[in-house]
Amino acid sequence: MLGPGSTLIHYEPLGVCGIYGAWNYPYVVVLKPLVQCITAGNCAIIKPSEIAEHSGEAVKKFVEKYLDKECFDVVLGGVEVASKLNNLQLDLICFTGSTQVGKIVA
Repeated sequence: MLGPGSTLIHYEPLGVCGIYGAWNYPYVVVLKPLVQCITAGNCAIIKPSEIAEHSGEAVKKFVEKYLDKECFDVVLGGVEVASKLNNLQLDLICFTGSTQVGKIVA
């Protein structure tokens, strides 16, 4: 009935994703969305929790050593850094944290 039609799926990256990490499970909450960004062809700005300071520094070293610096960046800091990141034109945001902060990010 629909021949000679065909179906085509064309995947396109969204752009730049903002990944906000949480203090509990700091690697899983940051690296899982990062892997998904990479596989989908997106760039990412990662903001680990300032409470898990050493974990954030380890993620920053990992990203700087193994990933393209033009596509991926890690920003460290507290609320002031998160609010500046929240004011950027991001194409997608992945946030894990409290409901109160989630409402601010949204």
